[in-house]
Amino acid sequence: MSCSADDDVFSQSLGHSEVADSLDDEGCDRDDAAEEVIEDPGVDDDLIDDVRHGICDDPEEPGDPGEPLYEGANITRHDSATIIMAFAIRHNLSGLAVRDLLNLVNEHLPSPNVPGSNYLLRKYCMPDMEDDDIVYHIYCKNCGSYLGSSEEMVCDNCGVTSTKSSAIKSENFFVSLSLERQIRTLLQDPAVCSQLTLGENGDGENFTDVSDGMMYRQKVAAGDLSLTFNSDGISAFQSTSGSVWPILCTLNELPLKARRNHVLLAGLWFGTGKPDMQLFLKAFIAECEVLADAGLDWQNPITHNAVNTKVFAISCACDSVARCQLQGLVQFNGYFGCNWCLHPTERFEGVKHIYPSHDPPHASRTHKGFVEDAIKARQTGQKQNGVKADPSPLLLLPKFDIINGFPVDYMHAVCEGVVDRLVSLWFDSSNSQEAWYLGRHIAQIDERIKGIVPPSEVTRLPVSPSKRAFWKASEFRCWLLFYLLPIFSGILPTAYLKHVALLVQSIWLLTKTKVDTADIVSARLLLRKFVDKVQNLYGPFHMTYNNHILLHLPDTVTNWGPLWSSSCFLFEGYNRKIKSLFHGTRGVAHQVINNFVIARELDSRLGLMGPETPESVSNMLRTLIRGYPLHPSVTRVEEDVNILLHGKGHAFDCNEDVEHCLEGYFGEPLGDLNIIEYAKATNDGMKLERTKGRQKSRRADDIVAFGPRELGQVHHILRVEQPDRVDVVLVLQPFLVESHDFPIGMEAGADHIVIVKESPVLPPLVLPISSPDYKKCVQVTVDDTLYCCILPNMVELD
Repeated sequence: MSCSADDDVFSQSLGHSEVADSLDDEGCDRDDAAEEVIEDPGVDDDLIDDVRHGICDDPEEPGDPGEPLYEGANITRHDSATIIMAFAIRHNLSGLAVRDLLNLVNEHLPSPNVPGSNYLLRKYCMPDMEDDDIVYHIYCKNCGSYLGSSEEMVCDNCGVTSTKSSAIKSENFFVSLSLERQIRTLLQDPAVCSQLTLGENGDGENFTDVSDGMMYRQKVAAGDLSLTFNSDGISAFQSTSGSVWPILCTLNELPLKARRNHVLLAGLWFGTGKPDMQLFLKAFIAECEVLADAGLDWQNPITHNAVNTKVFAISCACDSVARCQLQGLVQFNGYFGCNWCLHPTERFEGVKHIYPSHDPPHASRTHKGFVEDAIKARQTGQKQNGVKADPSPLLLLPKFDIINGFPVDYMHAVCEGVVDRLVSLWFDSSNSQEAWYLGRHIAQIDERIKGIVPPSEVTRLPVSPSKRAFWKASEFRCWLLFYLLPIFSGILPTAYLKHVALLVQSIWLLTKTKVDTADIVSARLLLRKFVDKVQNLYGPFHMTYNNHILLHLPDTVTNWGPLWSSSCFLFEGYNRKIKSLFHGTRGVAHQVINNFVIARELDSRLGLMGPETPESVSNMLRTLIRGYPLHPSVTRVEEDVNILLHGKGHAFDCNEDVEHCLEGYFGEPLGDLNIIEYAKATNDGMKLERTKGRQKSRRADDIVAFGPRELGQVHHILRVEQPDRVDVVLVLQPFLVESHDFPIGMEAGADHIVIVKESPVLPPLVLPISSPDYKKCVQVTVDDTLYCCILPNMVELD
């Protein structure tokens, strides 16, 4: 056995000493383990001491955590430890780096007064845990049967005896975390509780989030809560086949931004290959049954009322591979492989299943029909309509619809599916003899790409299709919605450009901030045309599963709201955070669990900090947990804390047209108002800048769309003081719109791509910066023509 510096103390679990116990099971006693650690030059005696602390009794904590760090300090020992741990997690420090940091801080104090080891630091930061808050579930290494969570168990199936310590060492276990505790902690945070939309269901005509969807309105009663969950593998290391499979959950009653910041971790599996979902979901489903039946008790932090709330897991967002496994269906490339309809598929050239168009469409799957097929498959031992003989454990989830409970994930199906395939077809040299081949035009396309200027919301700058192997899902999304049509205009043959415009327009409609029934009807027609024409344009070989399930996207919006509200973008982003929670190859599951719990505890402490905590301390913790600090030159508008003004304000000077416009807006002469102009501003995270004085850059935040066919440049950002209030407004110079639809003459015009020109004739317009009625734009200049591509929503992160 060997121990490395990367196998840091993040693998030590307070209250769970399995990692330490496994050291003894390796055949070396504690002194032997210490000697082996010493042999590694990157490890010091403190690491050995921490390992021993994980095995032996807890050391006594010196001093009172509530006392000042030193005489006259404005920070307590407790707050100091909290900030140090937040720093370690934020910057992904190894255990050795944390130990060095603790020693460094102590050297700067009159006497050492911060925790002297990782163990003590974590002890300061760990919440009080009940025995069932974190449970290690063991399964038989010999036959895979579930054993339980006791210290020693005998397999009923094969008779093999297993101990918890040996199972953890050999990695035949998974971990469950209490959802009840996590949800209660969230609900009792005033900032989170105030954002809940309990009982606020939609009208069935307009869809702005999950709670407006038909399935949500059918499944969730007023006052109840609901979960969307996800499980997907994360490659742990480049050199080995180990992978981490978390079960992640979000509360549907929170807005998307809050859901993104408060992801719940319900379970974790680590090992080689894929987990047995019958085993892995066992604890998750059992707790969901309790939450649906008995509910959870909590105290509303705003009304201080005691509340009992039932919670239902009603939606599962995942990719196609995981979906088939979770649903208990054959893989998507098999007979009856569609998760939502009874398309039988066809064999093409004896090697591939394809999904040819069919009129009328094949019958939709239903929950009832799926259960009947599962029963018949169980009885006969034969698949029925693609349903396997081993039924999905998700059938046990209260109120979960085994068909419609799985929304079509447009991140995988559209961005990494259809769009990726189309781009590969156009640029793969194996298609050099095809009419659609664009590889010969790559130099021209790369030159046009230089004319793309995205806003700050697009975090990745566009790169050449020749580097498409490195594109992320968000880049495929941007190419589809914003870049593709202007850049490929005049290069891709018209028939193929018209064809892909059908997909561009339909996906834009289904990812708007608010999707109405007319949008869904239009998108359904456009997607049907797109799918039908694939065979004629590209051949039957390309009638793939991803191409087929485009037809089910409109139903996903009807059931679960806009495509962004149920996509995997949120969960994939959190998977990257999961990957940052462990170092080295030992005790991966323990490291992830413990660091997740501590990170949540730190966030909870931040919400509970009172006025007695120095502002500098709370600001530091907030910066480490939730984002970078405000720059000294940034001013927060007290009347609206979501508005930030950047830079040093200066006196406002304007021409007659702007003066007349402002006086009309405020209803009084400008001389009676105190007006200060700023170069940049941020409204609820959305960056804006004025055109004048803007430095030339690959990004621009100075063009907004304030109506379906109305766009303009931001010429002024003004803070206007009046006797009774303070307003922040934008002064826009509207563009002259030359064309509404792009490309002209297409049967499906992408009407969010607008050709514009500057117009000094149109009068300026005043718009409050907090208005929900404007969106940012991607600017694409091709051959001196400016295309403004309007973002479909301002809630989805790139």
